[in-house]
Amino acid sequence: MPASPCPNASASGCNIFIMKYCRRSLIRSLLLWAFLCGMSACTSPSPDRQREDFERAVGLQESGASVEAAAIYRRLLDEGTDPLMRSRIYHNLGSIYLWDRVFGEAYACFRNAYVCDSVLGDVARQLDAQLFMARSLAYQGDSLAAVRMERAAERRALQVKDSASLYKLYKYWSWHWQARDSGIDSAYHYLVEALRYAPSGTDTAELFVDFGRIFMQQGRAEEARPWFEKAAADTSMDTRLTAHYFLSQMEQEAGKWEAAYRHLFRYTLSVDTLYARQRTTELERQALRHEADVRVRVLKERHRLYAVSGGMAFVFVCLGGVSWLLRERRRRRAAQAAYAQELADVRAKEAWLRQLLDAEVEEKEKLSARVEEEIRALRRRAFLRTTVGKRVATLAGQDRKDRRRVRVLSAKEQEELRRVVADIYDDEVRRLRTSYPRLTDEDVLYVCLTEAGLGTFAVALCFGHSDEQVVYQRRYRLKQRMGC
Repeated sequence: MPASPCPNASASGCNIFIMKYCRRSLIRSLLLWAFLCGMSACTSPSPDRQREDFERAVGLQESGASVEAAAIYRRLLDEGTDPLMRSRIYHNLGSIYLWDRVFGEAYACFRNAYVCDSVLGDVARQLDAQLFMARSLAYQGDSLAAVRMERAAERRALQVKDSASLYKLYKYWSWHWQARDSGIDSAYHYLVEALRYAPSGTDTAELFVDFGRIFMQQGRAEEARPWFEKAAADTSMDTRLTAHYFLSQMEQEAGKWEAAYRHLFRYTLSVDTLYARQRTTELERQALRHEADVRVRVLKERHRLYAVSGGMAFVFVCLGGVSWLLRERRRRRAAQAAYAQELADVRAKEAWLRQLLDAEVEEKEKLSARVEEEIRALRRRAFLRTTVGKRVATLAGQDRKDRRRVRVLSAKEQEELRRVVADIYDDEVRRLRTSYPRLTDEDVLYVCLTEAGLGTFAVALCFGHSDEQVVYQRRYRLKQRMGC
């Protein structure tokens, strides 16, 4: 036998090369991961900045700049916030859509707010969102669903004794029935309920104006006067404005021109004050818009700085990586030159061993095939010499034209067949169980019967069927389970 060079040095050199390559790949992955983490840390929004943006959006919404406020709300939702802020954002965004008469979007926002409040366990805000959902449905024309949702909110508010929600709900129902000529009594009833459930500290002067309106619609001016006088003594500008207007109308109808002039003068003074307030609000709105534009520009500059810094860092990392790769490439070429001779020795020995193994393997394969064929023939003869084997051979020779008269193995004979096959093909059964655990007992039996040389019709009779189609189906399922 010719001697061959030992490949140990070549194998150790290959292992060193593989270890160096894996280490380089790991270092590159770690550098890339650190760079991405740094970039995400620089660009991710902070909670303090999100709270400032939210407060700025609230100020814009209160000043009438709903478009700018909605844009900030949507950006905060895209960035991701905590459930409490998300709930407040959906409430405010739903109010904007409801004011702009985009009722579908308003309903979706209030529904999302209801979900967030359910997670937080805030029952009061859940009821508030539910009432606004009902109002959105009513504006969309689905009044039946709106009434059902409002009644459900009323029952839950009564259950948890939430007077604030009941106050809002009854006040809204009162205004709803005041708009109908035939709903004065219902409007008065809900107005009384709203006054009953008004939380402590709530300004109920607007309810006094509604009481006065109801009495005036019923022609009971004297009963309406005390309510308007109570409303005129309130601190709210809108409430005083409405009360003085109705008192002026009542005094004119009563012929009290001096009192009518006094109330009309106060009404005009309130209107002038309200106009001045609106002008001030307009100036505040423009100031808030200017502040928002400045903050947006500052934020853009900051993001641009982050992007430039990140880009420069990325360029430096890439340059360092390229130089490192070039150095490693030179080292690798030097190592490859040293490995070339060792690899040639390994290939020479592989060729020498392959020549020896090919001759041995070919002879062993022929011997193994001959032995397996003899074992298969012995098992086939042993099976056909058994009682059940002879029975199967006899049944296989019967006329198959009339399927109704074809006899098959009985249940007892099938049990005997399984026992005989398990005894004769014990090694084959264990091999099949180990190699293909998904096979069933019937699948293993089918394979053994096929090894015994039985035809398709004989195998069908062994399973108690006279139709060969059953065997074809079983063969198809067997191939699927074996992955063929």
